[in-house]
Amino acid sequence: MIRISLPKLLLISALLCVNFTQGQQLKLWYNQPAKIWTEALPIGNGRMAAMIYGGTDKETIQFNEETVWTGQPHDYAHKGAFQYLDSIRGLLFAGKQQDAHSMANKQFMSQDTKRLLIFTAICRLIKQFQL
Repeated sequence: MIRISLPKLLLISALLCVNFTQGQQLKLWYNQPAKIWTEALPIGNGRMAAMIYGGTDKETIQFNEETVWTGQPHDYAHKGAFQYLDSIRGLLFAGKQQDAHSMANKQFMSQDTKRLLIFTAICRLIKQFQL
């Protein structure tokens, strides 16, 4: 039996990955810049992010951060929701997905529409290039 320590195994794995990708051209190529937000390229780490629009003469980058929302903080708890948890689970186990979904939306999920929070951008950076 061959024994390899975890640090050595991780190092070997990393070296194999680097060696494997060296011969490949890892590129993203687009025919035109994004015109709308849903066409832009998202980058980020789950906490901070940006949308890259990809212009050649003018680049637009929209920055986001997880704590930037419209509205104000509020209590998300739906009073009495715990009373419906067993019923929702029962419906799911019985294969009644739509009934479980309806009950969960009505009795379990936060429904405070007066304070609907919408994720918003921190800023939009526009850089004009001299060609």
